[in-house]
Amino acid sequence: MKVKFYIPAKYKDLDFKTIDKLCKINKDFEKFIEQIEKLMTASDKYYRSTEKELEEFCDEYFLNDTEIEEYCRQRFIPNN
Repeated sequence: MKVKFYIPAKYKDLDFKTIDKLCKINKDFEKFIEQIEKLMTASDKYYRSTEKELEEFCDEYFLNDTEIEEYCRQRFIPNN
């Protein structure tokens, strides 16, 4: 199941212990972390394909505030 995030999350530093715990709880998060690691360690030769792989793995996201507002309006979601 894919979920769209339409409200920005609050910023919070995560330590490795917390990330490890989240990976054990949620296998999708673990796959996401693995994709990020691949992207961060990819050589220039493989960067584009690794980036494309990450984009295919991730959900779609809104490009601007207008898209967020329209999404919320159509679904009667308060976004104030």
